[in-house]
Amino acid sequence: GVVPGRLHMIFPMQRIRHFLEGPSVHCSDIDMLLTRLQGMKNDGPLKLQVMSDFDHTLTYHHVNGQSGCTSHGVIETTSLLPATYKQKAEEAKQKFYPIEISHEYTVEEKWKAMDQWWEIAHQLLLEYGITQDMIPKMVQEANIVLREGDKKLFNLLEDYEIPVTVFSAGLTDIIRETLQLLSYLPSNMEIVSNKMIFNDNGELVGFSKPVVHSYSKGSHALKMMKHITSKLKGRQNVILLGDSQGDPFMVNGLTEVQSVIKIGYLNHKEDDLLSIYKTLYDIVLTKDNTSLEIPHVLIEYVLYDQHDDM
Repeated sequence: GVVPGRLHMIFPMQRIRHFLEGPSVHCSDIDMLLTRLQGMKNDGPLKLQVMSDFDHTLTYHHVNGQSGCTSHGVIETTSLLPATYKQKAEEAKQKFYPIEISHEYTVEEKWKAMDQWWEIAHQLLLEYGITQDMIPKMVQEANIVLREGDKKLFNLLEDYEIPVTVFSAGLTDIIRETLQLLSYLPSNMEIVSNKMIFNDNGELVGFSKPVVHSYSKGSHALKMMKHITSKLKGRQNVILLGDSQGDPFMVNGLTEVQSVIKIGYLNHKEDDLLSIYKTLYDIVLTKDNTSLEIPHVLIEYVLYDQHDDM
């Protein structure tokens, strides 16, 4: 009969509302979000894609009370490079990081500063002679952990062949190695980041262009990636995961976006930043809500057929 079917449709939506009203989940307009989500469901899996940042979005910001490594951090904390390398990398960070997070600079000024910072960071890696065989060891000894629910989420997206584009201002090789070591590298995932170029002896000789940093990821990076953009054709519904104030703009490089749900992990300075993050993201996840459960629940709702068991 008609009624059980209708009940079945009401139930998952109630379930999602329950999740969105949970502790450490901040959603400015739940009704609007659920309407958008229902629209995505009605459009079906062929219209959906996922975009995600990597560092401190798919990975934890804190691990056992310590700061969790970023993909650059994996190299900066390794025992395989001398202290002088770390010192120079740290000096660059002290100079440029305050500019990245400051409110006093324009986006253009920040962009220019990030170009300089990444140039210095890459130069240092060339200067100190990183080799390809160092990478697995660096990742193994690093304080880097994927958020809980990673495999479950990756499996779901892979089963439905939903393209996942991971944008990162970090290093492609470290990200790939981290995924392979701690989870796996899904067939439907593309990583748009800074790729190391090695010669036949496995010595680092350069980096892919253009440089992908915190302000250039998105439109700038995607323009260079025709093989990726062709796969995203017709997929005008986007679920985006990020943790920075720049991440919500990753979608700007897509030409045919109709509907976006932005989920942001706010990892630090919660009291100062929550109100800003709530203007940038549809859902903001704070301290206790650090797993990938919320993204999973929303994506699962969009993908599952009404007749599937939720």
